[in-house]
Order: sequence, then structure tokens, then C-alpha cells
Amino acid sequence: MLREEKIQESSATISMKLTAAALLSPLLSAKSLGKAGELFAASYLKENGYTIIARNFRTRFGELDVVAVTPQKSHLAIIEVKTRRSRNYGSPEAAITPRKQSRLRHAAFEFVQQSNHPLPPLRFDAFTIIPLSDSIAYHHMEGAF
Repeated sequence: MLREEKIQESSATISMKLTAAALLSPLLSAKSLGKAGELFAASYLKENGYTIIARNFRTRFGELDVVAVTPQKSHLAIIEVKTRRSRNYGSPEAAITPRKQSRLRHAAFEFVQQSNHPLPPLRFDAFTIIPLSDSIAYHHMEGAF
């Protein structure tokens, strides 16, 4: 069965498609690839009902890529985005080491302390992206660590 496309796409869908096209470019620097991956993840999350609270929130412990409230408003998701050109040097998931997880937890608690309003319980997710030759392989892992 063919899926009909909406004539009017949401801005998140358009952003996700444009970012996906950029991710396929072999000319992107590693930094640009990472930023494009974060934009792709944020667009995907927004399209799937998440409310983005912050992006690239910096603390002394490191940066939180995406902070969002889940569609059910049951959790504040701290989403670590990992984009890799290939699996030649390991999976994107493997880059979220126990040390990185600890730093993300500390950064998340700092985010919560700086917030002036009540927040739902924290959940730590991972969003991994690998551009393939003509498509994007991505996976959102809820409660990854």
C-alpha cells in the first residue's frame, strides 16, 4: 500500500529532510557532521511529539545535545546524539562510554538546578546516526543509560 504524502509538511519534517540531505554530503567536516546530526535528531523528536526545551546546553561538565519533554510529558529526556560516517571505528553507541554517561548526568543535574520551574523525572536517551550512500540509518534509544 502506498503512503500518501501530506501536501503541507510540518517545519520539523522539512528540516529533517534538508538535514538528511546535508548528512549525505561527504564534504562535511566532523564538526559540521555532528551539528547536522543534532539538527536531524531534534527535528525527528519534534516531529514525534517531543517538546524541545534546550539544544547545546553547556555546563562545566560538558554539553547536553538535546533536552526535551517526552510526548506524554512523563519525562525530561536528555538526548545524547552521536553521528558517525561509518562503523569502521566502532558504533556510535560505543562512544557513549561510562565516563561520558557520568558527565552527562552531572550536566543534566546542573540543567535541572538552573531551571526555575518544576520538571518531570529525568531519562537519558541516545540518538545515533550513520549516513549511508543514499539514506540515513538512525536509532532513538529511550532510556539508553
